[in-house]
Amino acid sequence: MNLVFAISGSGRASPEDAPVYVGLGIVALGLLALVFRQQCYLAYQWIRPYPGHGPIYVLIHFVGPAVAIVGGISLIASRFLGS
Repeated sequence: MNLVFAISGSGRASPEDAPVYVGLGIVALGLLALVFRQQCYLAYQWIRPYPGHGPIYVLIHFVGPAVAIVGGISLIASRFLGS
């Protein structure tokens, strides 16, 4: 249970810790988008139909989540590197 309190901050979080929590959330969303690629593909078909291959598929299903993961990691790193 102490680990849950340590991760959540349990009321001791400061505004300087915000990039860490936002970064963790962005990394989680990127990983979920990669894991559930097929379900995202089916949901995106309702918005804009596109084939299951080609540059649009790669951009939406691989490059987008990868950029989100890298951005989240950079937010986390910025907290510890002092930038």
